[in-house]
Amino acid sequence: MAPYSIAQFEDFIRRRTENGLGQLTDQDWDQWCRELGLAQQVICDQLAEALAQLFLSGERDFEFCNGIIIELFYDLNRGVPSGTLTLSPFFWSVYLSFDAGEYNHGNPSIDPVEEFTRPLLKKTLQGQYVSPADNTI
Repeated sequence: MAPYSIAQFEDFIRRRTENGLGQLTDQDWDQWCRELGLAQQVICDQLAEALAQLFLSGERDFEFCNGIIIELFYDLNRGVPSGTLTLSPFFWSVYLSFDAGEYNHGNPSIDPVEEFTRPLLKKTLQGQYVSPADNTI
């Protein structure tokens, strides 16, 4: 089966928004998993990889990709007791790479997206993951 795509994700979100359904529900995730024959984490990893590639290629901007990864993170985190969320190292790394581009890390003369997000995503796609405990970002 082909990887789940950003276009499919966008279409799903658009349809939900048009129908006034709002946030993704557990039922939505169950439906996706059944339709695709994939586990939720596999879908999330595929979406995270697609976001990283779309950003690095210039097909989508930082705001778009960061917004989607944040929405995925919050959907996955909803209803989970603090400190118990289990995400793959790959998904965490993509999420943290985009997160690192949201602020200047105390140096207003830098572009945090170019200084942090872009190189961290490249490393992530090469298998060098950023972890939540990593203090280098």
